[in-house]
Amino acid sequence: MASNTLGCSVCHQAALVGCMNDKQYFCQSHLDAHNMFSCNQSHKLIEIMQKPENPHNCVHVLDQGIYCMKHGVLCCENCKATMHSQCNCEINVGDLLKEKPEVIRTCFKQQDILKTQAKAATNGYKALENQFKTWEMTLQESMNHLKQLVGELEQKIDSKILKEKDIITKNAKTLKMLQQQLGEGIQGLEIAHELKEDQPKLDVVKALLKAKGHLKKSAEQLKTCIVNPYTHCLQEEHKFEAQHYVDGTFQKLAQSVEKVRKDYEEIMKYHLQNSQSHNDHDSMPLPICCTDLETTEDKRPVQDETTRKEEITETGQNRSQQTIPRIRKQSSNLDVSHLQRMFSENYESMMSQNERDQYQSIPTLTQCCMKVRTEEDKHVSAITGLSAIENNAYLVMADYQNSTLKLFATCGNLECEIRCEEIPRDLAKIDDSTILVNFPMAKKVRILKIQFEKNTGKKQMVFDEQIIQTHAKCCGIAYFNEKIYIATQLPHQVLIMNLYGKLLYTIEGKELFDRATYIAINPETGVIYISDPSKKSIIGIDDKGTKVFQYAVDAPHGLTYAGNNKLLVADWTSGIHLVDLSNAAGSHVGDLKLKDCLCPQKIVYDLSNKKLFVTQWDCSVVRTICLGNF
Repeated sequence: MASNTLGCSVCHQAALVGCMNDKQYFCQSHLDAHNMFSCNQSHKLIEIMQKPENPHNCVHVLDQGIYCMKHGVLCCENCKATMHSQCNCEINVGDLLKEKPEVIRTCFKQQDILKTQAKAATNGYKALENQFKTWEMTLQESMNHLKQLVGELEQKIDSKILKEKDIITKNAKTLKMLQQQLGEGIQGLEIAHELKEDQPKLDVVKALLKAKGHLKKSAEQLKTCIVNPYTHCLQEEHKFEAQHYVDGTFQKLAQSVEKVRKDYEEIMKYHLQNSQSHNDHDSMPLPICCTDLETTEDKRPVQDETTRKEEITETGQNRSQQTIPRIRKQSSNLDVSHLQRMFSENYESMMSQNERDQYQSIPTLTQCCMKVRTEEDKHVSAITGLSAIENNAYLVMADYQNSTLKLFATCGNLECEIRCEEIPRDLAKIDDSTILVNFPMAKKVRILKIQFEKNTGKKQMVFDEQIIQTHAKCCGIAYFNEKIYIATQLPHQVLIMNLYGKLLYTIEGKELFDRATYIAINPETGVIYISDPSKKSIIGIDDKGTKVFQYAVDAPHGLTYAGNNKLLVADWTSGIHLVDLSNAAGSHVGDLKLKDCLCPQKIVYDLSNKKLFVTQWDCSVVRTICLGNF
């Protein structure tokens, strides 16, 4: 084994220090001689740590250029062969030191990122804490009001029971007395049987006088008696109601319960939408990024995890630079502004008058609501696809929650219903007898035929044998100029096909949109509009895949062309907006202010008749609205 003791370069005695400039080792005496020269005063000296007890410790400090990861020591080339011959994990110190500036820079950069995340987490916690306090206060006030009304109602009901007993007791006594009086009157009038023709005149006169007395008495009794005791009871109840107003308490209680329900729904929608913003599962018709990354048949590329993370980072940075003209600002870490804009007294009280009147209202002529939940439905309907046929006489609907296709007459009669093995999502009308239906998870589109059945006198729906494969999760579908437009996820793209399923061309959307929801075509310009809840925007692209339009919306879903270069957009958080498409950024023209229209999902506009059809998520109602000029 080589000695761990270094010798003086002059006398070969044990060295104490090494000179980095001269590359020499010195003992104490020759060190003093070395330091006597003024030119050597600036030389860098290194104290030699003698550790003979460690067999892997190299004492050649000036020549140490290797780091042994196994023993955690520095070593020179000579000692490596003897001390670390069995070690296969060494690092070149020189190369590592070259990375020092980059490592330091990266550490500071990562530290800034962590500080930003920590600040975001702190702000998110504060926002959530404040939100919780608001909810707690709101619900507590509502519950206190409920308890007060329940106590008041209990007191009034108790009074009502006592009053009812009193009324019944009094009426029973009155009726008993009346029964006795009427019995006496009836008995008195029995004298009529005594009046006979062969009686003496004196007896007849006496009997007649007696009978007239009984008639007068019975007439007085009839004037004072209760003819209808139930009417009397009803009058007493009206007096009690006027005094205690029990019905008013019932109404207040119902309003209070409805307010609690809406407050609770607001909390649930907040958590639901925030969970969807960070969830990759397709539990709702929102086209959320799915975890299904299986290879498609046409071998379309799928992003790897690194690329996805980089895109998420870039997307987040781009969003932070955008100025979104919404009233509630978006929190990048918690999405606190995702509270549903509910058109209720409780919600509108939190909005300023200027905010509500910021945009003009779209004129509405008439409005009617049609219930579309059938007896066989196990869940509340969620109509995510809708098409109007035969001059709006019939509506074809895709019920996402119940996995059904429904055909309703606009009068409310169910014509036909089909249970589907896969979940249908969106519809596109080809003509009055042909509808396109997309099935996102099955990655296919089917053609639905509508026929008249003579035997039943009703319309029937049947699927055509043709199946159009999309090889991707198809979310939005539209039909224009004998072409099918399909917005897909994983990969993100727009497929343009003919009616035979032949792919004409593909528009790559990886850089354009993250989560395609619905799609609409401008028939005047051919621009394709896509709603993207992830980017919180309506994206417009031409047939070459160039982005020509982007309009900011909090939670965009259904959209439909409204004529005059305008677009109607369904926003889950704030209702239905009218957007002018004249410029690339779009401009907000007006709002369709509908009462209790929460989470509008699919909208279809009949340009010729100016009728708008609106569906809502988790609501078994379809609205038909006749609009005025706008």
